[in-house]
Amino acid sequence: MKKALTVPVKEIKSFDRAGGKVIEEICKGTLRHIAKDLEAVEKLILDTIKSDSNLKRLFQVSTSVSGIGTVTAIEVIISTNEFKNIRDAKKFACYAGIVPFEHYSGTSTSWKTASLPQS
Repeated sequence: MKKALTVPVKEIKSFDRAGGKVIEEICKGTLRHIAKDLEAVEKLILDTIKSDSNLKRLFQVSTSVSGIGTVTAIEVIISTNEFKNIRDAKKFACYAGIVPFEHYSGTSTSWKTASLPQS
């Protein structure tokens, strides 16, 4: 909702400065309340994680992976039912959409898999 309000307001401001300022002023209170609600929900989620030893462990392990932050870790824990629904790393990689597959189109097999950069 926050994005649904802020993006159009910015676009309107770039097109019509005066009208955009009026709309921005109208939406300011709503955006403030959305931000407050988001903070409350995030706090509740983090408090829930801290109070449950298993969730806390899963969260710590998830966020220890480079590039995985709070939001992604929480989403992964929820979407995998605390990793109970997906226990195999290969299946999880497929589920997450990070496994390169060869592309086939009819009888053509000339497409190559995307190669990952070497580090």
